[in-house]
Amino acid sequence: MKARLEDLIFHFGAETCRSYATAIQAYTPEFLEKRLMDPESILILNLEIREAGIRAGHKPVSWLFLSEDGCGNYWFVDCRDEPHVVKFLNHDPQGVEPTRENLMQFLASSPEDEHRDIELDDDLFISRTDLIRRSILDPIKLEEWREAIRGYPQIHYLGYRRATNPRTSDEMRIQVPGAVTIEAEGRANFATLRYGCVIFDSPPPGVVAIARDIAHKLRARAFYGH
Repeated sequence: MKARLEDLIFHFGAETCRSYATAIQAYTPEFLEKRLMDPESILILNLEIREAGIRAGHKPVSWLFLSEDGCGNYWFVDCRDEPHVVKFLNHDPQGVEPTRENLMQFLASSPEDEHRDIELDDDLFISRTDLIRRSILDPIKLEEWREAIRGYPQIHYLGYRRATNPRTSDEMRIQVPGAVTIEAEGRANFATLRYGCVIFDSPPPGVVAIARDIAHKLRARAFYGH
């Protein structure tokens, strides 16, 4: 069942959602869904942003996020500061600035999104929902994931992912709660828990078999992101 406006208000409060709740009355559910501006899409976006965290110096307790560009920039309304004016959170340089649009104009000018779901052909997902993008609405929690992998000696819990600094070539460890490696078919395979679903990076057949067994334990399903 799709999340409704009431669910959005339950999570973030009537005050935070008031300007959005008023603005969407001018549009049909179909119009909003095509632009990922419907209550469920807004709920998913805000839950994911809260899980990932916002850079230091910002306290988004009164913010309702509307959209993001995938590069760390966000559009939002602030119920405590001109609640009908859309604001822009820029990551470089860091700062918040008002846009020239009010919320009604922002909704009207939002482009349609033709992608129904996340599309990563080589990755395998474990999720409890019909679409990967909806996973955070019925999430696999970290403690559930850790308990599910406990009986597999080939799975090693890390809690981080290795990366290389492009300037210095030094190895870094980026904190990724839920990150694991799976020893199979002569190599270490990576998987992580993110936004309520488990993502296996291009798993070989031996890892796929393990993933399907874990999915059963988690009362979820394993599938590719086609």
